Amino acid sequence: MNILLIRCVSLQLLDLIIAKIKQNDAHAQIHVLTHQHSADLTAKHPSIDRVWTYERSGNFSGKIHDVALKGISWDLILVPLGNESGSGFENVKKLALSIPSKDRQTISISGDWKRFNRFSMIAEQMIHTVSAVFGGLVTVVGLVVLLVAMPFISRKHK
Repeated sequence: MNILLIRCVSLQLLDLIIAKIKQNDAHAQIHVLTHQHSADLTAKHPSIDRVWTYERSGNFSGKIHDVALKGISWDLILVPLGNESGSGFENVKKLALSIPSKDRQTISISGDWKRFNRFSMIAEQMIHTVSAVFGGLVTVVGLVVLLVAMPFISRKHK
């Protein structure tokens, strides 16, 4: 299996994830895409077959322009999450979608694997938006009820 792991978490967490991959498939070819500043340290890991560097500094936004990286037949692109919810890793998942692969998954801190694609990301965004709107609506309704009830509450206490 040819795996591209996008390094967006600590090296300690990366080490745990690589161990899980090797438990499932001892012959997996593991490549890591990381920022230039951590490439040398990442390359020292004995189970990493190749390190690719991300040409931009900052977060993993944008698209990969490395033709060689895009030309590989990836079986899996893996996005490790630094938290259970996956919040804050949308840009890394979008980056993963810009690289051809048979499968794309996230792995949480607890080791839960979850497939994702463009449609699942849109659905997640819609759910977050609806939740935020609903939460805001509930807050507004609560404030209106409180404002309407205040005169009656203050009269009882006089």
